[in-house]
Amino acid sequence: MNDTLTRQETKAITEISKFQKKRQNILESLCASASDQECKIIFRTSIHQENSYSYADILEGAKAVARHFLKMGIPSKSRVIIILPTCVEFQYCFYGAMLAGCIPVPVAPVSFGTQDAEYYNNRLSSVINNSDCHHIISFERDINTLTDRLGFKPVDINFTCLEHIEFTSSDGFDYCRPQLDDICFIQYTSGSTGSEPKGVPLTHRNVLANLEGMGAAQDMGPSDKIVSWMPLYHDMGLLGAMLLSVHYSLKKLILIAPIMIARPIIWLKYITDHQMTLTLGNNFSYRLCVKKISDKDTSTLNLESLRLAFNGSEPIDVGVIEEFNAKFGPVGFKKAAMMPCYGLAEATLGVTFSPVLEEPKILEVDSGQLSYGSTVKPILSKDALQNTVKLVALGSPLFCLQVKILDYQGKTLPDMVVGKIYISGDSVMNGYYVDGGYDRSRFEGDWFFTGDLGFLYDGNLYFTGREKELIIIRGENYSAIDIENVVNSTENIDFDYNSIACSINMDHGESLAILIETKETLQEKLQSLMDVVQLRLLECMGIKASRISIVPPKSIPLTLNGKIRRRECSNFFRADSCNTYDYLFAE
Repeated sequence: MNDTLTRQETKAITEISKFQKKRQNILESLCASASDQECKIIFRTSIHQENSYSYADILEGAKAVARHFLKMGIPSKSRVIIILPTCVEFQYCFYGAMLAGCIPVPVAPVSFGTQDAEYYNNRLSSVINNSDCHHIISFERDINTLTDRLGFKPVDINFTCLEHIEFTSSDGFDYCRPQLDDICFIQYTSGSTGSEPKGVPLTHRNVLANLEGMGAAQDMGPSDKIVSWMPLYHDMGLLGAMLLSVHYSLKKLILIAPIMIARPIIWLKYITDHQMTLTLGNNFSYRLCVKKISDKDTSTLNLESLRLAFNGSEPIDVGVIEEFNAKFGPVGFKKAAMMPCYGLAEATLGVTFSPVLEEPKILEVDSGQLSYGSTVKPILSKDALQNTVKLVALGSPLFCLQVKILDYQGKTLPDMVVGKIYISGDSVMNGYYVDGGYDRSRFEGDWFFTGDLGFLYDGNLYFTGREKELIIIRGENYSAIDIENVVNSTENIDFDYNSIACSINMDHGESLAILIETKETLQEKLQSLMDVVQLRLLECMGIKASRISIVPPKSIPLTLNGKIRRRECSNFFRADSCNTYDYLFAE
């Protein structure tokens, strides 16, 4: 197998040159879609609220926002932070900022930060300082929440209330026409590993390349229709749903407010009622469908129209795929519809996609072979080792990208050897945004280190963990994600709550600590839960935790995108702040 994976490199050059000749920016995609009155976007923002818009409506709203910015005299290339939920106004502001020559910077809405005001304020301040932003646009109520309830009052920031914009005739203004290598928008990483959120500046070339690559990988056509609950301030919702639909002038896009995922039947009912062909979610959302949708509600569904269900954004649990197939197969869901994929903000969105119309490839391996530098050997015998783990293939690269696996010395590793995942191509950013320039410290020439570990096998990428989330136990590296999957599969672990594995320093060195959220309070049941967790870890991975702590629901800190803030969880143990049931296990 070639040590660098590509999807038809000759085709890549041809396809990329095609779209570059056709379009210079994503505004041209919006204008093309606006000419088709049959294209509709439906927003489901609450149980009883649903609104439909044409792309022409979106364009007119965007022009109104642009006109407002131009009247304000906001200089060209200014960064504009957009703090909005999934709603039509988000699209007005996103495209409107570009029409005015500005650079949109999407940020999670205020409501996601009110439970942890200090964290939200610090993160927003970091984004403002890094992007050198002086303008924020949002609803008036959210600006009031930001300034009054959260006490966020930075200097040199101009707040624009959407309610103060005149949505009237937009004629008479000369709108900006960005070029391919102009910055399209800046998206910020979650900062889940403890670092400050990093600004990812994406050019129109980056975005167009990734949209074309994703469209080709999924055989997208004019009859496709997308439904998504992923928020628009998240790269998967913004690019994988909104921009992809606009770019290909899809006839129908349904965007469900993320809060609605608490009732996942609504998501699958839209697929049934509107005969949607494409949807996207993550491991959490598919697991939620399995756990929360009753057999009675399942019987009302018909998922035969669903051609592809993208599964990305977070590590994929093979067990969830199998459970989803078993539950929804009888109502038309096809096993081959599940499309595991790999992506990251620094690559715009998608990096590798599984083949269309093929069932996910599952690889069972020894769990002790997934550390950096290990050679992975598939387990083919039914008399397999006890400590095994199932990995799902994440497919091969989009035609605009390349993937390779390197060791710490920069040497390319052969197939089946775990190393650092590097990517290169037209949709990869030029570097992190710093003081108006680019930080390329994670690059080796044109190759960007994703921060992830994995290996290649039979033309597919396999993910084994984050480099910063490795836990060393008795000299061996273990992925925190693998440990958490084992803990979460333990009987009596609450599905609605989080658990986390992290490393703590003890007298005998680095050790494994487990933090579990539960509403259980009886000491006998808590002790039993700890014993079962230890037994599962020993059976599945051959390891034991030195410390397990039980905390109430919502104790584990999360980022605005719902990812665990791991460094703070380690501090949780160091500060001895676990406030319910805590036990140290003897070595």
